[in-house]
Amino acid sequence: MSERQYYEFRSVDRPLDSIEMRDLRKLSASAVMTPESFVESCPPEGFNGDSERLIAETFDAFVWVSNTGRRSLSFRVPQSVLDAETCRRYQTGSPLSLRACGASLVLRFSAEDGAPVAQAEDSAWMPALLPVREGLLRGDLRCLYLSWLGAVQRASVADHQLEPPVPPGLDVLSPALKAFVDFLEIPRTLIEAAAQAKGPTPRTVGELRNAQYALEEELERERQARMREQRRLREAHEAERRRKELQGLAGKEEETWDRIGELIDGKRPSDYDQAVLLLVDLHDLAAVTKTQSDFRFGLDVVREQHESKPSFLRRLVDAGLVEEDEA
Repeated sequence: MSERQYYEFRSVDRPLDSIEMRDLRKLSASAVMTPESFVESCPPEGFNGDSERLIAETFDAFVWVSNTGRRSLSFRVPQSVLDAETCRRYQTGSPLSLRACGASLVLRFSAEDGAPVAQAEDSAWMPALLPVREGLLRGDLRCLYLSWLGAVQRASVADHQLEPPVPPGLDVLSPALKAFVDFLEIPRTLIEAAAQAKGPTPRTVGELRNAQYALEEELERERQARMREQRRLREAHEAERRRKELQGLAGKEEETWDRIGELIDGKRPSDYDQAVLLLVDLHDLAAVTKTQSDFRFGLDVVREQHESKPSFLRRLVDAGLVEEDEA
């Protein structure tokens, strides 16, 4: 599969001026540009511009997606609002990297082993993820903790390590944070386990993983219980349908035996199949009406009359109406 790369930059805090837009056009003749955005979809050789410089100097957000599954999300935020020391608490082993650029801080979240996405989905990431930056500017650190959970999932953090501070609200994620979770492919069960934090004492990574495994086992038990209940309902529905079907056959046994004989005499495979289905109906009706001996007598008569038709007799065995040695 040839690689396709998608680049989208957004300027949120101010529109680009004419000089910036002119310089950007020099980077690509095919890019789609507005005073707020720059979008380029590229072949394997990639983008001619320096994306690191662009996010550091010009834009406030950047999404890069490869159809191989690799992807990254970058935000530029003022250090007066979010300092590097706060972010570093969540950086150990995580897909988060930090870079100071003057008065700003660039946060980059990367996923190197994500699932490939369709090209039509590329342009959906930026509008879905952009509110995460707004949350950071308001002091919402959940995306930092979530990115650290991504490291836990990828076993990039040792079991004895303590978790960083757990921000409130993990149990109720916004649509943007749900998109962030999908972007980094963080398991929902791990997030649910992390949201169960009680008190100020941090857990070890091992304890967090054990909580995730226990939750997954509970969810699996619930799933199995739902499947059993669904199967029970299907079987009850089928039993009721079958009961009504047999009820409609009651009192018509004689004409049904006649019809079976006509079908067998037709000597066509499809007629044999239909005859066996009717025999199964009579068999099941006999079990309900306690007339199994009558059915057995009728079946023996049919077998004797058509003993020269091995294809038909084989169908009786396959339907479970006679044993192999009887055929």
